[in-house]
Amino acid sequence: MARVSTRSLTEGVRRGLTFWRRSIQARVVASTLVLSAVVVSVVGWFLLQQTRDGLLDQRVEAVLGEANSEVSVAERNLSAAPGLQSDATRQKRELAEPIVERGRVRDFSVLLAGPSGSGLDLDDGAISTRGLDPLSIPESMVERFDRRGVPTSWTYTTIVRTVDGEQTEEPGIVVGSQVRLPADGETYTLYFLFPLEEQRETLALVNRALFTAGILLLVLVAGLTWLVTRQVVTPIRMARRVAERLAAGRLQERVKVTGEDD
Repeated sequence: MARVSTRSLTEGVRRGLTFWRRSIQARVVASTLVLSAVVVSVVGWFLLQQTRDGLLDQRVEAVLGEANSEVSVAERNLSAAPGLQSDATRQKRELAEPIVERGRVRDFSVLLAGPSGSGLDLDDGAISTRGLDPLSIPESMVERFDRRGVPTSWTYTTIVRTVDGEQTEEPGIVVGSQVRLPADGETYTLYFLFPLEEQRETLALVNRALFTAGILLLVLVAGLTWLVTRQVVTPIRMARRVAERLAAGRLQERVKVTGEDD
């Protein structure tokens, strides 16, 4: 049984190679299809990169504007608060809780950490959105804001949340900005985490659309190439058959000519 299968496979390969060597049409269609696939892949990759960069740049601009707006409101509220007579813990809550509440409505998470040099220890008084994992903030950004006077900065990250024992991860952007608390004169850092789930879904949709369009385009190119090569090859095949008959002594054979391109 194995010998029969091997023999059939060998015979099929031999016939395929023979067909490939003898068929100009097959070689032209195959080479055109391969070149078209390369071109479509390069163009699709370029369009996908441009779309991704455009979506991300637009999102970064939007989240920076929203984060700066929240920090400006927080600074105005803090400047209106009394100085060292206020309780620092209470002032931190009054600063972070309204932002956390707005974050639930606007779909972003918040973490207030500090003072500078204390890292992200939630047991040390850090306040955050419920379920937000501090590991969502890259260590490099935490180290950056562990000193005072650092300007607002951002980076890409993976937002990790744990709600009702279920952990979820999604791509996002984290924006860090420092504020000074009048109650103790210390510098604290507000981290804003904005998800990129919508942008990821858009990119996935664009990717599927480009893939589908590329497949349809390749099928169209293959069909057109087959049609064009058939129009060229058919007269050559007719001439070959007539030549074989002439060589066999059938001198009355003639090539049927249509048009004036012979």
